[in-house]
Amino acid sequence: MDNQNPAVNQRLQIFLNPTSGKKQSRIIFQQISPLLDNSHLEYTLTETTRTGQIQDTLSEINLSEIDGIIIVGGDGSIHEAINGLMNRSDWQTAILKPIGIIPTGTGNGLAKTLLEISGEPDDPLSAAFLIAKGITQGKYRPLDLAKTQQSGQIFYSFLSLGWGIISDVDIESEKLRFLGSLRTDIYALMRIATLRHYPGKFAYLPAYLPETEAITRSGSLTGVASLMGEYQSECQTFKKCPNCLAADKQIPPTKQQDWQVMQDDFVLIWAMNISHATQNIKAAPHAHLSDGMMDIIIVRRGISKLNLLLAFLKAAQGKHLSLPGIEFYKVRGFRLEPLTPQGILTVDGEQVEYLPIEMEVKRGLARVICA
Repeated sequence: MDNQNPAVNQRLQIFLNPTSGKKQSRIIFQQISPLLDNSHLEYTLTETTRTGQIQDTLSEINLSEIDGIIIVGGDGSIHEAINGLMNRSDWQTAILKPIGIIPTGTGNGLAKTLLEISGEPDDPLSAAFLIAKGITQGKYRPLDLAKTQQSGQIFYSFLSLGWGIISDVDIESEKLRFLGSLRTDIYALMRIATLRHYPGKFAYLPAYLPETEAITRSGSLTGVASLMGEYQSECQTFKKCPNCLAADKQIPPTKQQDWQVMQDDFVLIWAMNISHATQNIKAAPHAHLSDGMMDIIIVRRGISKLNLLLAFLKAAQGKHLSLPGIEFYKVRGFRLEPLTPQGILTVDGEQVEYLPIEMEVKRGLARVICA
């Protein structure tokens, strides 16, 4: 989405999380701040001192004095920002404030996705360049959010839901945080060697793309190219993007019988809103910023450890979906009910209660700075 008349001096609210990732946020900001200064951007810098500060601040701040929100941190900080905006009484206009990211976290999935779409290298300086160019030229893109309900609480997700080996690795590997992004690779090998299985029930509302509801099952990718047009996460403008418009045409009224249910022993269920789960994992190569759908990757009990290992290795390039035992679905909403007393469930990389959870995609609700 192009803003035809951006202000000469754009005003930014920057949140810096000093504890994000390897705790290099201050150093990285010092390196990229000259670029922002030379772009004639005015900004207020707030260094966070506690979890939840970004969310609390954005739920109350006067947004009329802000043209954009910049996060110097990871996906957890972005999650706070989005939910702060959605908690406001004026959320319908607040959520339209464009968000930019200087990646300093462990995962940085959204930052990687936006940089790849924009054709920029994956580093903080390139992210700052993208922000400076995007905010001064008014180049923003719509981003789907997932309305998430659990235990009577409502919040919004921009990245993912993980259950099984995905969430186990994400949370249990915290002890290896000093290794940076390598921590998940090492811990994933450990978890594959001692594989766990989780009984659960998964109900989903298919996206109703042509030909089939389940785009791929057990390693068969027949129809993916034709269904998705091989757009590879491309999004042009909100009103002209053919993939976004096609998504609208594919969504008929919801009926109770439209829901599909599976109950089984699962190795993982991974719901992705964007292409990259982290800088190094392209979990959902067919994901789109604003198609009104989530990409679901499912692995059930019975997959060989070799194929699961290959899936993790090939996920770096997004080439894992064709492997035997990997199922892939496009959905508009879902409900996950774990049937085990203990386990780990994550939303946007953060641990949530281990209870039934529902997600419903809200198409193009937020805005991100992206060329």
